[in-house]
Amino acid sequence: MKMLLYLLVIASAIIKAPLYAEDIYSIERIFQKPSLNGAFNNYRWVKNRDAITYIDKEINTILYLDIDDGQYKRLVDGNSISINGYNITINDYIFDVNFEYVILKTDKGHLLYSMRLKRVKMISHENISHPAFSPNGEYISFIKNNNLYIYEIASENYKQITYDGSIDVLNGLIDWVYGEEIYGRSDPNGYKWSPDSRYIAYYRMIERDVKKIPLITMDPLYEEVTYQHYPTAGTDNPVVYIFNYDTLLDKIKPVASSIEYYDDNGYIPFYKWHPDSDELLHMHIDRSQQHMMLNSYDVNTSKKRNILEEKDPYWVSIDHTKDFLYILKDNLFVWCSEKDGFFHLYLGDLKTGGLTQITKGEWQLESLEYVDEDSKKIYFISTKESVMERHLYVINFDGSELKKITKEKGTHSVSISSSGKYFIDYYSNSTHPTTVYLKDIEDKPVYALDKNEAPVEEYNLAPTEFFSIRSDTGDTFHCSLIKPKNFNSSKKYPVIVYIYGGPHAQLVRDRWGGSQYLLNQYMANRGYLIFSLDNRGTWGKGKQWESTLYKEFGKYELEDQLVGINYLKTLPYVDAERIGIRGWSYGGFMTTYAMCNASDVFKVGVAGGSVIDWKSYDTIYTERYLKTPQNNPDGYFNSSVINFADMMEGKYLIVHGTSDDNVHFSNSLQMIHSLVEKNKNIDVMIYPSEKHGIGGASSLHLYNKIADYFFDNL
Repeated sequence: MKMLLYLLVIASAIIKAPLYAEDIYSIERIFQKPSLNGAFNNYRWVKNRDAITYIDKEINTILYLDIDDGQYKRLVDGNSISINGYNITINDYIFDVNFEYVILKTDKGHLLYSMRLKRVKMISHENISHPAFSPNGEYISFIKNNNLYIYEIASENYKQITYDGSIDVLNGLIDWVYGEEIYGRSDPNGYKWSPDSRYIAYYRMIERDVKKIPLITMDPLYEEVTYQHYPTAGTDNPVVYIFNYDTLLDKIKPVASSIEYYDDNGYIPFYKWHPDSDELLHMHIDRSQQHMMLNSYDVNTSKKRNILEEKDPYWVSIDHTKDFLYILKDNLFVWCSEKDGFFHLYLGDLKTGGLTQITKGEWQLESLEYVDEDSKKIYFISTKESVMERHLYVINFDGSELKKITKEKGTHSVSISSSGKYFIDYYSNSTHPTTVYLKDIEDKPVYALDKNEAPVEEYNLAPTEFFSIRSDTGDTFHCSLIKPKNFNSSKKYPVIVYIYGGPHAQLVRDRWGGSQYLLNQYMANRGYLIFSLDNRGTWGKGKQWESTLYKEFGKYELEDQLVGINYLKTLPYVDAERIGIRGWSYGGFMTTYAMCNASDVFKVGVAGGSVIDWKSYDTIYTERYLKTPQNNPDGYFNSSVINFADMMEGKYLIVHGTSDDNVHFSNSLQMIHSLVEKNKNIDVMIYPSEKHGIGGASSLHLYNKIADYFFDNL
C-alpha cells in the first residue's frame, strides 16, 4: 500500500501571467490547465550514449537530445505513421540496443518500427502486453493470453513458449499482490532475458486457490461485476515458480518455487541474471517475511546454492532490498540490508556470501542509482541530510569519501546516464513543483528540461512550517503546519489533521505535495490550520521506529497523533473544540480509528479508501506487520475498527470507489453496516466505477465534497 499523491501530470506549459488568489483558491482551479502542479516529460537515457529521448505529446513525436551538441532531433514522428489506414498516437516506446528498431505502444496496438527503413508492422494482430527486445536486438518477447512468446525480427517467425496460460495461470506475468506489494505498481515484465540472449527466465504464478474479490463497474444504464484474484490475510497465496527457457535447445527447466523451502508457501520477490549469463540469482522469503535467502541457480548444471541468509524478529523488507542487488566483476556484488537497524550498502562476495558494510549511520538509503566499477564508486539517494529530504550521494566501495552531490534543499530523484557523466535531476520542495534539469555528475546544470516556472508569490500560497516536538517518552516527531495566508495570532482557528500514519510512507517531507497539498492550501486560505505529524511506524527513521506497530495497527499511531494534538492545544490561536481529521487508504483507516478511539478530540472525520478490517487486506502487506489472523487474533481484533463502531461520535464521512482493486469496497460496506447496527450517525459518498485513486471528473467532486463537509461541520 502506497500513499497516493494525486499528482496531475498533464501537457507541459509555461505560466506567463500571474495567477491571482481568486483563481488559485477555487477547487476548480486545482484541476484546470495550466496545471498548478507543473508538468514534465518522461525522459529516458539512450543506452551507451549521452543522449535522452522522450515523447512530445503535443506533436505526437519521439524526440532525441544529444547532450554534447545540444541538438534536438525528431526521431519518430507518429503523425507520419499509419496502420491499416489509421493514424496512431504514441503512448510509450522501447528501443533496441542497436537503435535500429523501436516498439511503439499506440492506441492501435503494439507496433514494430524500423527507423532506417521507415516501415511499421503490427507485432501481433491480437492483444499483447509486456513486450521487450532481447539484449542482442534480434528477438521481441511478449505476453499473449497469459503465455510467453518470442518473435524473430529477421525471419518474422513467431514461437510460443508456454501453452497453459489462463485466468488462473500466469506465465511471464506478475499477479496483483506481487505487483502492488513487491514491485510497487510498476507492472514490470514477469520475465527476464539473460545478457547473452540465450535464456528467458520467467515467473509462473498459479492462482487457482487464491480468493476472488468482486469489482463493480457502473454507468447509468447497467452494471458489470468482474472478479480479481486477491489473497486476503490468512488465506491462500499464489504458488509461484521460476522457469528457464533455453532458446538454443528449445527446453524449459524449473529453477525455483515458493513452496520449495517453506511449508507455508513463501515468496520469490525477485530474480536477476549474472552478467555472464551462467547463473540466475533469486530470493526466497518465508510467508511471515522473517527469513530471507539469496540463492543461485547454475544454468549449466541446474545446481543451486545458497549465497546468504538474513533473519529479523519483525520482518525483512523485501520490497526495498530487492532493488539494490548489483552484480560486479570478480564475483562481487552490491547489496542493501537493514540488519544494523537502517538500510545501508554492503559489498558482498558471491562465493562466500560474506558482507562488508559500506555506509553507516542513523540514516538510510532510498535507492541505488549507479555503480561505476572502474572507479569503484556507488551513487545513491539517501536521507543522510535529513529524514525530510532526499539527496544524491557518492561513496567509494571501501566506504571512504562519502559526498553529497545535490545541493538544493528539498527532494531529489535522479536518473544517471550509462556513462556516469550526467544525470537528470527531478527536484521539488514544499513551495515549488518539480523542476527537471540535466546536470553533469558534479551537479552543474547543463540543460533546463522543464523549469515549471511558477513563483510561489503568484500562487499566493501560505508557507509550510516544519518543526519537531518531543513526547514524554523522548520520541521526536516531525510535524508540518499550514496557516491561513492572512493569519492573525489573536484569533482562534479550527484544525484539520491530514494523516497517513502507516509504514513505508511519510507526509512530513520537504517536497511538492501535489493536488492534495493544493487542497490543504485551499482549506488554509478558508480559515483552517492544516497539521500533519509522522508518527512511529512511518518511513525513514529505521527499523526500531517502524516496528513499533508490529502486531497491532492504530494504537501507537493514534497515541503519537494525540501528542501532536496536545501540543496544538498549547497554542493560543488553536480552537481546541474544533479539531477534524482526514486521510486516504491507511490514512482513512487512521481517520476512522481516531473517530472511534478519540471521539472526545476529533469532531469531524473524512475517511477515503479505508481499510476497516485488516483481515480484508492483502497477505504480503498485512502479514508483514500483523502476521496471520490465525497466529495473531488479538492483534487483528484490536486493529479492526468495526470492533469500535459503538464508540463513534461526531460527524463522519466515508468515501469509496466501487472498483477499488487495492482496498476493496467491501471495507467501507463493513463499516457502514456496523455503524447502522449501532444506530450511529454516518455520511456516505460512493463513486461508481472509481478505483483506489479517485480520478477524472470525480476528483473535482471529491475535493468539493471534502471541503464542504468541513465547512458545514467544523
